Amino acid sequence: MGSRLGCMNPPDQPLDQGPIMNRPSHPSRARGAAARLLRAAVLGALPLLAAPGAAAAVLTFETVANVVTPQLGAGETNYNTGDALRESGFTMRVLNHPTADPADYGLLGVRIDGADPSACVNLRCPGGNGGHYFSIVNDGVFALARADALGFRLASLRFALLAPAGGFSGAGSGQLVLSGVARDGGSVSASMDFGPPDLNGNYGFSYWSLAGAFGDTVLSSLTASACLYDGAGACIADHLLNQNQAQFAIDELRVSVVPEPAGWLMLGLGLGGLALFRRRSAAPPSGAPA
Repeated sequence: MGSRLGCMNPPDQPLDQGPIMNRPSHPSRARGAAARLLRAAVLGALPLLAAPGAAAAVLTFETVANVVTPQLGAGETNYNTGDALRESGFTMRVLNHPTADPADYGLLGVRIDGADPSACVNLRCPGGNGGHYFSIVNDGVFALARADALGFRLASLRFALLAPAGGFSGAGSGQLVLSGVARDGGSVSASMDFGPPDLNGNYGFSYWSLAGAFGDTVLSSLTASACLYDGAGACIADHLLNQNQAQFAIDELRVSVVPEPAGWLMLGLGLGGLALFRRRSAAPPSGAPA
């Protein structure tokens, strides 16, 4: 066979391919990429605004999950200092009241089944509730916050004073006190008297709408505690006088979650960008006849 080397370019000289021209990107491709980015912004914001439990919920203590620790099992219904349980994305914890005697630290909360007559030991359970509710005993404090640290609003709740089995040593009246830390760093508080006892000395549940007290305040956390009145109608601050009788039951907390501002901003930018994109896409090209 004859040699074909004469038909080949030298190894160090590339083939002449002629001038290379940059291809202009097609306008439809650029518009498609922009639309995809804007849609991604909208879709990325939706999970922030529709996270699990983000809709309004009612905390009824029917389906709770304990935050299991060495001292708190999954099926426990008695809660000691610092123990917590969760429902609908909220964490509820029992704490010692600032005026409580450290010697009394221990049992602070009990999840009670109102349909079980034997559920209340050494207490006169409030009437008018056949489901589960949560009771704070021994001058404890009920603390509420979101497990994901989002802000929330509290619209209403039901509450009752828990009387000792032998009745109160004093007058036996008082109030529920709510104290909240607002999302903006401020604070809010409200109080409401417990309803009167029936002829047997048992206190029933009362409904409390917080629209007037808290309004649209977005909370980071909330605490609930009870105070008993002295003979002059003032709250007793001394634990020696309270004798661990500032006890209450709480149920049906109507709450709603407030999404982070970043979620609304991302959604607004995405929707605004999509609207602008559609408007420009519908406009005739520059120089085109009207």
